[in-house]
Amino acid sequence: MSFLRVLAGEKPSDIKSALGVCPAKYDWRQLQRWGISESRLPPGSEIYFREPTLWDKYRWYIALLVQWLLAQVGLIIVLVE
Repeated sequence: MSFLRVLAGEKPSDIKSALGVCPAKYDWRQLQRWGISESRLPPGSEIYFREPTLWDKYRWYIALLVQWLLAQVGLIIVLVE
């Protein structure tokens, strides 16, 4: 308890704070609500409740669809020539 150390006569500037030990935590939804860019946050910040992007959610489906489409295009080119 820092206030007890101050009452005992120690200077507040000499007391080390433990706030720097834990990384800063932010709610992604509130950052979006207030229009705050993640680049403005301090380094090492933790962001909670971030919604995954379309690519994060459906990465394998998109990759398979692109591969299937490329195979179809290749097959069509071979058959047309």
